[in-house]
Amino acid sequence: MPSGHCMLTAFTCMYLYYYLIYDYKIIKKNQNILIIIFLIIIIYMAYTRVLMNCHTIQQTIFGAMIGSICGYYYYIYILNKIKKDKQKK
Repeated sequence: MPSGHCMLTAFTCMYLYYYLIYDYKIIKKNQNILIIIFLIIIIYMAYTRVLMNCHTIQQTIFGAMIGSICGYYYYIYILNKIKKDKQKK
């Protein structure tokens, strides 16, 4: 069973990453810093779940991967939905 905590953390971090990059037009140098910060947050969550013996390393990695993928596609979905709503007006 994948870690739900890692999934939620990765989802939030990836969504925020793409939101901040594209909506606030962050330059490339700062994008690298931002992704490192978010990766540290995700890794820390995975570490604490393994440390507390709630999940295995594989479960936390799998949960983080699912959350990251879902966060990216959810951002794309919301972006397209906003564009469609603007076109209707």
